[in-house]
Amino acid sequence: MTPPKVLGADRRALPLGELVGRGGEGEVYAVLGNGDLVAKLYTGGRARLREDKVKAMLAAALAQNASLVSFPSGLLLDENGRFTGFLMRRVAKAKPLFQLYKPIARKRYFPNADYRFVVHVALNLAKAVASVHRSGCVIGDVNESGVLVTEAGKVALIDADSFQIVHAGRRFGCEVGKPEYTAPELQNRPLRDVIRTPDHDAFALAVLVFQLLWMGRHPFSGVYAKGEMPLEKAIGERRFAYSLARATGMSPPPGALPLSMFPAEVATAFESAFGISAARPRAEDWVGVLQRLLSSLARCRAEASHHYPASAKECPWCAARRDHGVQMFASPPLAVGVAPPVADWSHDFSLVEIWHAIDRVTPPQVPSEPTVQLPEPAPSARAKAAKASRFDRRMYGVLLMAAATGVIIWLAALWPVWLGLAVFGLNRLVGRTDESRFQKAFEAADRDWSDAVGAWRTQVGPGTFLAAKGELAKVRLRFEGLSAREEKRLQDAQGDRRAQALKAWLEQFQIRRSRIQGVGTSRVATLASFGIETAAEIDRGRLLRVPGFGPVSSQPLLDWRKRLEARFVYDPKPNAADLQRAASIRSEMQAEAAALRRVLSEGPAKLAALAGTITSSHSVATPDLTRLREARLQAEADLRYLGLQAPAPRSLPAAAAVPAPRVHAAAPLRSPAKRVASSTASPKCPKCQTVMTRRTARQGPNAGRQFWGCPRYPSCRGTRAV
Repeated sequence: MTPPKVLGADRRALPLGELVGRGGEGEVYAVLGNGDLVAKLYTGGRARLREDKVKAMLAAALAQNASLVSFPSGLLLDENGRFTGFLMRRVAKAKPLFQLYKPIARKRYFPNADYRFVVHVALNLAKAVASVHRSGCVIGDVNESGVLVTEAGKVALIDADSFQIVHAGRRFGCEVGKPEYTAPELQNRPLRDVIRTPDHDAFALAVLVFQLLWMGRHPFSGVYAKGEMPLEKAIGERRFAYSLARATGMSPPPGALPLSMFPAEVATAFESAFGISAARPRAEDWVGVLQRLLSSLARCRAEASHHYPASAKECPWCAARRDHGVQMFASPPLAVGVAPPVADWSHDFSLVEIWHAIDRVTPPQVPSEPTVQLPEPAPSARAKAAKASRFDRRMYGVLLMAAATGVIIWLAALWPVWLGLAVFGLNRLVGRTDESRFQKAFEAADRDWSDAVGAWRTQVGPGTFLAAKGELAKVRLRFEGLSAREEKRLQDAQGDRRAQALKAWLEQFQIRRSRIQGVGTSRVATLASFGIETAAEIDRGRLLRVPGFGPVSSQPLLDWRKRLEARFVYDPKPNAADLQRAASIRSEMQAEAAALRRVLSEGPAKLAALAGTITSSHSVATPDLTRLREARLQAEADLRYLGLQAPAPRSLPAAAAVPAPRVHAAAPLRSPAKRVASSTASPKCPKCQTVMTRRTARQGPNAGRQFWGCPRYPSCRGTRAV
């Protein structure tokens, strides 16, 4: 295509180069001999409508004061000297913003981008919008296509000739806008006569920031409780689908990040931007919020390339891959040439030595009872009162017996009298009915103390220690199986090669760039919020879960995908995609191996610390134990004071048995060759044939004696006598 002939403001010919872009209002050409400029030429008679506005922008020298915006910097005339367009700054090697926030497009156009890069771009976008407002302009038509992003994360705003400006007392408005970025108060209103404000831009900016942070999801697209909810209507009714502050009748799409995953400051900013009465955060406010979010991002321990808000409970990108099979960010290309079938997971790491160190950690030994230092209690007031009452009763009994004796001597015929006195007196002398309560009190206190000691022995016993060691055994088992799992994944990837190739082919066709019956801009945004951006994601089941799509309305999309599939030609020869797929698998497996190695390497120290904590807790009695021990000692002291026989105390129970973790290893742990050579005198385990190690029994009838034990204990319990 031959570029048109144009003149500069000085009426000299300006040579144009290749066509670099085309939009609804005109075409953009490179300028030969000047790589920093491009020329925008209006088409369809639009030059006449924009001439005064462009000249006002030039007169206001906006291009000289805004480095983040491609304002007009020079007039362009046609061969007849009529206004036809303008010159503006060229943003080299930049791509539209939506190619960054949509996961599939990002993996193709920004393969090295991670979440830090995404947040950094959101920050730069807020700075760019703030610079426009400082210049006295209002963008008006803020949308995903009007923002360009470079590979370094720099942001530039284009289509500046549509901005609203005021110059020399004259207002030049913004007459266009996309519904999905239009503020609620402007929905369904003709924009030609609307005076735009920075607050209107603030709404659209918040939508773009949300789409960046939420991987392309629209904040007003979700599941409506009462049926279909068009995007424009949801915006007009302020139904923020992710809101935690108020009920909107909508909920986020399946698999979307919850608002609670982000810091409270970020959540509050979005609630204010999309709420009913709160003031929307300005662009300058977003700069501060995003700077603090960027500085607080956490790094995933399992995948070094993953970063996420530190307030999240787990890495959301690992969770998306695990739960939905979605890879949000491209894995770093590690493979050069052909990836080996099996990685060396043991490089600079000896599993057998680490496990021997873990096995040598001594489990905590439980004492017979907790240490409770208490002074010998004095008899209680009740015991003293009971003893005094006993003395009074006995004196009364002696007097009654003396009276009965006198009656017998002097009045023997009155036998009913002296017999009654004798019986009543004898009962007072030997009766102890009021003192049996002290024996019952001792029995109750002894029972409570015994039960508490049993619970304490279970709590401070080796159960926690053995459970922690069992978890380490599971980690070891997973580590041992890494190579086999990697090899299987590589084989599965090779066997699924045609399906992967078809998916890569279909991912090239974006829904937003295709004309499909019944799928307008609003429905494109809704589909993107449910993770459907290209032909590769089109599936009848997925479409029917999207609000507004039924069997009939989904059919045009399904037919479109079917036509594209018919054009696909499978090439069985290995290509770069195969190498990258193998590299991606290796990257994920190596990240997992590093995490498992770290857990195992830290195992001995953490087990020793746990054992120490459990042992130290033995000497610290809880308030409940102290109270129960004090009650038992008091009951025992009262019995001694009263001279009563104490009931036989209950035997202290042993700690509840905690079975050792049973983990069956995928393969025996084999010592390095140099260790085997130095251990030729050691016998092999009778169960698994692993070279055994010399140990010392810590408890039981053979305590202190040495024996040969299997190093794979507790999964293998083979022993031999020394």
